[in-house]
Amino acid sequence: LKGVAADAARAVSAHFPDRSVGIEETHPDVILHNNTDVTLGRPTQFHHNCNALRIRKPYDKDKLTLVDKWILNQLNETAKTVNEYMKEYRIGEIAHTLYDFFRSEYCDWYVEIAKIQLADSELKLNTQRVLRYVLDESLRLFHPIMPHITEQIWQGLKGINGLGLEGEEPSALIIAEYPVYRQDLVYSKEAEEMKLVFDTITSLRNVRQSFNIPTSLTVDVEI
Repeated sequence: LKGVAADAARAVSAHFPDRSVGIEETHPDVILHNNTDVTLGRPTQFHHNCNALRIRKPYDKDKLTLVDKWILNQLNETAKTVNEYMKEYRIGEIAHTLYDFFRSEYCDWYVEIAKIQLADSELKLNTQRVLRYVLDESLRLFHPIMPHITEQIWQGLKGINGLGLEGEEPSALIIAEYPVYRQDLVYSKEAEEMKLVFDTITSLRNVRQSFNIPTSLTVDVEI
């Protein structure tokens, strides 16, 4: 197995260490489309569509919204957990941690909320910068267990007017600085506030589903 096919086999083996991986599961589409692995392609395409990949400068800390601070906090916590697991060679836990962060928190929540912020002229630029920063850091975190596809995507980002990060850009992802826990990215208060928001949204969705309320119907809610 070569290239992204090897990445697929490696990622599935890490995510499900107690199961053997068949050749049919190592097709490159496993990485991009299969629910048993991490979707890296779709958010990258979204970033292309909203021009976030062309943003060169770092995000402005003074212009971060509540959800911006939340995703940066979650990225920071993920980096901390992954580095701790690496010291103990807990590859399976690393795969699960990265999967949960990238797919559930970044793609399912932040990217969707970012679409609202992108429609606001005052929030758009900094939102694009945060989108790109988190995508870049995520690729770095994934690289040890999915080196081929992450390098390929990262080189694509690098080729679009640079990565938009401070300092000199490394020539390859494999030699790029690996994310570590940073005190300046701790936003515990904002993380708690966003947890309440997400719990509320999830509860309302469950109520809608339980009572078969059509998604097209607008419902007044008092919290």
